Amino acid sequence: SERMDDEDWSTIWFSLPQSWTKLMVEKGSVAVDGISLTVVDVESERFSVALIPHTLEVTTLGQRQPGDVVNLETDLLAKYVQSQLAPHDQTTDSVDFVK
Repeated sequence: SERMDDEDWSTIWFSLPQSWTKLMVEKGSVAVDGISLTVVDVESERFSVALIPHTLEVTTLGQRQPGDVVNLETDLLAKYVQSQLAPHDQTTDSVDFVK
């Protein structure tokens, strides 16, 4: 992870496997340690969020350091879309009809 501080906000980049970034979109939602945030940018193996000073003061994110492990929850809608578009295993999707 990487943190860049500006006067009005901080941008934090989180590194994760590409299989997770496929579940994220810019302006979508992600929860980091239970804190619901808006995704600013998504790259192949990382994403960023922007935090105002107040959020950093009243949550655990202000105490996090690069390399710390965090709990991530991706957007439910993205998970649903991926499950609908992903190829299904033919052996688990077949149905046998009894005559």
